[in-house]
Amino acid sequence: QLPTAIFSLDAKTSCRRLEVAFHCKLKGPAVVDKKTLVELQNFQTPPTKGAFLRGTGMDQTTGRFTAHTAGIYQFSAN
Repeated sequence: QLPTAIFSLDAKTSCRRLEVAFHCKLKGPAVVDKKTLVELQNFQTPPTKGAFLRGTGMDQTTGRFTAHTAGIYQFSAN
């Protein structure tokens, strides 16, 4: 027997479309010393499958992201 559904797809609330998303990479290596801050620049969208740039929030030249809409944003780097 299948478990009872937690919610119905028919009762689904409308979701906002993902308007800004990006996958960027530095054009070259960057050295960041411990306990320092560095503003990184010169990003590119990798020419690989799965890389993308959607919307106008990310400026790849300056490396700055501008949030045009209030919300929750998630960033990660490695």
